[in-house]
Amino acid sequence: MGNVKTSRVGETNYNNAGYLMKIVEYESTLSIVVEFEDSDKTRVKSQYQYFKHGRILNPSDKKRRHTASPVRRTRNFYENLRTNCLSASYI
Repeated sequence: MGNVKTSRVGETNYNNAGYLMKIVEYESTLSIVVEFEDSDKTRVKSQYQYFKHGRILNPSDKKRRHTASPVRRTRNFYENLRTNCLSASYI
């Protein structure tokens, strides 16, 4: 069996937002360093499973930086629920 650590360094993948990522350091499946191939060359420490599934966000992507706020999602959910219930017609 070959050395997995050397074979995963240099591996590339796209994240869910379309950014190209490359593994630049690999210690184990729980500790990798990913570099985004954009103008900033941002490096992020993460896990290999998130890399394979494209779930590592680029910190320099200003559009997606604060979109995962659970408070905002909860508030919008209840506002939409209230609006949909009020606009329903009863027979």
